[in-house]
Amino acid sequence: MVDKIGAKVDSEELISLLKCSICCCEYTNPVLTKCGHNFCLECIEECIDRNHECPECKKKLVKEELCKNVQVGRLQRHIQDLRSKAKNELVENVLALESGFGNNRNLVLALLQDNGKDQIARFELYCENAKKEHESTKRKLKNKYSSLPPQQQANPQTQLNQAEEMREADERYKMIIDYHLKVYNDYIKQAFICPDQLSILLSVHLPKKNLILGSVYVSPSAPLREVRLIIEKLFKERDPIIKWALNLCYIITNPLTKASLMIPMLAEMKTLSELNVIHGTKIELDGDVLCESDVPKPCITLDFRAEDKKAYDYYSCETCSSNWICEPCIQQCHKGHSYKNHMKEHIPTWACCYCLKKNCQLPNKKNSMGSVIIKPESL
Repeated sequence: MVDKIGAKVDSEELISLLKCSICCCEYTNPVLTKCGHNFCLECIEECIDRNHECPECKKKLVKEELCKNVQVGRLQRHIQDLRSKAKNELVENVLALESGFGNNRNLVLALLQDNGKDQIARFELYCENAKKEHESTKRKLKNKYSSLPPQQQANPQTQLNQAEEMREADERYKMIIDYHLKVYNDYIKQAFICPDQLSILLSVHLPKKNLILGSVYVSPSAPLREVRLIIEKLFKERDPIIKWALNLCYIITNPLTKASLMIPMLAEMKTLSELNVIHGTKIELDGDVLCESDVPKPCITLDFRAEDKKAYDYYSCETCSSNWICEPCIQQCHKGHSYKNHMKEHIPTWACCYCLKKNCQLPNKKNSMGSVIIKPESL
């Protein structure tokens, strides 16, 4: 008969079974109801005060019927001890082993050492200064009592007072160092976050605008849409983005497997953690994008004012046999036509552009379209 089975149990899976169904957290002061269900003491007491029944099976309950579950409490403490032991062993192994990348020092240890040198030096300097002040205080106390007459120095009460003042000085020094250590320890606990909570370093590509951003930091809890907002912010100063194509999709490429995942813009509220995005992931925004520079300027006749005395360049379209065509019209309405310069920097006295006679496509004084945005068909 086998007395012991060498089975391994996942502590996290076991802990998940030891959670209160009311607060969904690990039991705090676990208690057992008469109907056989376990809850945190505070959780079930509040539930009884409100509903007077078990939240699991709806049987009537009173506080006096609750019983402390000693076995569950012991099991919780035992699992916590095992987790703490396993964590300590893991840290010891990490610090003892060489990294798998060919360095002589483990990467984690090297990271902590390289970035902690300055902090260690500053902390040591702070302690040294505090120690010097403490030693100076004790010397002053010693000189104070040594300057007394010999008869008074020999007095037991004087000696007792000196010893008490020395003890108080030592306690003050210890208190200062302890407080500094506590504050520093609390700060380090807050500063050292879990790896899965760190911002993810991405590579973002926008092929339609020949844009490649090699180092973009995004929170793992941020939606995929954040990547698009980063690009919009970048373009805001130089060439604002007016519209994204409705068929825009995100192509997410894993740096380890090179596998790609396509996410449509309609699903861009999914978070990076949900999509298993890791450091070094390439995110490409595939689809058309319309910027201000892509929108054609209106015909000069739209906002023309003679009193402005503004100079314009005019062209002749050889394909249409037309002269006096403004630059915006020659670029948009006569795109692909053969044209040449007609007159440079001419200051017209009236809203002159003969493209209006050839069915001008741009906003102009006749159609009064205003600042109409002409969007590509794909948008």
